[in-house]
Amino acid sequence: KNQMRKVVTPADEVIVIFSGIWMFGSLLGKKPREVPDYLIDTILECLGPERTVIFPSYTYAYGKTRKFDLVTSKPETGALAGRAILRPEFIRSSSPFNSYLISGPRTNEVLSIQDKTLWGEESVMGWFDKVSARICVLGEPWHESCTHFHRAEDILQVPYRYYKRFPGSILKNDIFLSSCAPTMFVRPLGCEMIRDYTGPAKIMNQRNMILAGDNANFPIESALAPQIVDACMDLLSDDIYSYVSNKNQFSDWVARAMDEEISKISDDERVI
Repeated sequence: KNQMRKVVTPADEVIVIFSGIWMFGSLLGKKPREVPDYLIDTILECLGPERTVIFPSYTYAYGKTRKFDLVTSKPETGALAGRAILRPEFIRSSSPFNSYLISGPRTNEVLSIQDKTLWGEESVMGWFDKVSARICVLGEPWHESCTHFHRAEDILQVPYRYYKRFPGSILKNDIFLSSCAPTMFVRPLGCEMIRDYTGPAKIMNQRNMILAGDNANFPIESALAPQIVDACMDLLSDDIYSYVSNKNQFSDWVARAMDEEISKISDDERVI
């Protein structure tokens, strides 16, 4: 609780937590299966009922299965989300790729958002910026956990991504609820993109945007969503391929072959 209070301010109403607890979970003096609930209980008690707490519960497997089950689609975002999905305090949003587990007074506000695209203005990520959500990384560095870096790619319309629809179904306990077609700003398939997301945190540190704990056994840092986007946009404005290690190979492929890849998209996946 002491470390959480170092990275959350009294003004923060929405707290988004990206986590990887394998590095420190064994130090908490609990049986492995008890650790996720113990941490969730501690986080909720520390932050209090007046705040909205959000765990990303992404399921990129939807790209292959084209089925997203609000209950049985396992989050690919760590043990805390995997446990939160089973708890009555949390409700899961229905965006197949980028769902969120939400608890707190602004839950319905998040659930009402209909993502036009996953990272655009009309998305949950866009809402994070509007409400100045406090984004925390717990147990993992920024470049391995924080997907909010993608917001700048969407805002600046980076040349190496394009919009693609993914038609499929939303279910609940294997019962069909509705059809869906989330639109993602995808990277091309025809050339390997060697990603490098280390740049934003360097700028965020230089600008003193990051609040950090001081206990190495419980590594946690945070920053405000719009400040993260500002840092990422400045980075990409200087070099639009800042997120790519193999810049020359990738940019050459984008110039020569990307249009052909886009032309082969099926009609139901094409964004007009």
